[in-house]
Amino acid sequence: MLTIFSIATLATALTAQATLPEIPTTGSATHKLIPVPVETYYTPMGFDDNDNAQIILAGEFANSCQSIGPVQSRVDRDNKVVYLYPTAYEYKGMCLQVKVPFMRVVDLGLLAQGTYRIVNMQSRTTVKEVLTVHEAKNPRVDNFIYAPVQTIFLKNDEEGNRKELILQVTFTNRCMKFGDEPTPVRMTKPGILEVLPIIQVKMDPDCQDAILPYFHTVMIPDANPDGTRIPNGRYLIHVRSMNGSAINKIDYIQRKIEN
Repeated sequence: MLTIFSIATLATALTAQATLPEIPTTGSATHKLIPVPVETYYTPMGFDDNDNAQIILAGEFANSCQSIGPVQSRVDRDNKVVYLYPTAYEYKGMCLQVKVPFMRVVDLGLLAQGTYRIVNMQSRTTVKEVLTVHEAKNPRVDNFIYAPVQTIFLKNDEEGNRKELILQVTFTNRCMKFGDEPTPVRMTKPGILEVLPIIQVKMDPDCQDAILPYFHTVMIPDANPDGTRIPNGRYLIHVRSMNGSAINKIDYIQRKIEN
């Protein structure tokens, strides 16, 4: 049943569609447009008004011939609404009848402080998740200096527990390094892990520029600092990176014995 709130939101969405970039409405000789089966909208916490805010879409396609296309977006800054129009394709030919997971990161740029509703323009629905942007505590790009993370992957530890996160980093100066403290990891929402790869940079005229690839290991803890348990399961792993950016990956935390 449509509520007064949802009707008003969708009416505004119809107006917003006219201001979106041109959206394809038909396929071609090689493919056709299909609905995007978005199952989860991830909205990481921790974005400030000087960060590149992101929404991550995830779901599964029914076969190997289906794939995610561009995701158009527009932000109504006055009413604090993010409009998304995801597209997907189904190509002709032989298809494996297997589920194909997908993830698409939607970069929204700098947003003002506030709580933003999300509307999927394709399905004409208002998403239950919201995107929260905080006021920056200082004028720098980030509250901390984060490592320039390139890629991330999850692997098993020596005991077979899938909770060892590897960050591939490329330092550009010999005086950049990780400190002695463990890299902070916490579950900010159910299904979302936030990783803050804070580094130290020595301000010394003798520091030399250099390209220094480095692999940094982060152990996913069993609980948050406040004692909230981080259970086994599927997570968006959201790793902050230098200059207000972030790396995202969906994977499974699996411990042989849960605490």
